[in-house]
Amino acid sequence: MNGELEDLKKVLEDSFGLLENGGRLVVVSYHSLEDRIVKNFIKEKAFIPSVSKYSRDATEKQERFKILTKKALLPDGIEVNSNPKSRSAKLRAAEKNG
Repeated sequence: MNGELEDLKKVLEDSFGLLENGGRLVVVSYHSLEDRIVKNFIKEKAFIPSVSKYSRDATEKQERFKILTKKALLPDGIEVNSNPKSRSAKLRAAEKNG
């Protein structure tokens, strides 16, 4: 690969900055390494620890991304039969909250 995975990471970061509240990020990946990057990015952005001004410890977490797909969505048998290349596709989605 010629830097595609690094490009994917950059595009995901850029997309998070461009999304408005209520905006959705939907990604279809075709390779397990791509899917892992997308999954970890969404998880990482899902919650941000809230720190009390009276304590250095994190208190509660504030949601930044609402994860819309708990697990990756996969094509069903009908789709795979009509389009064999879709068998490796995985879709993940999240909605920006803040």
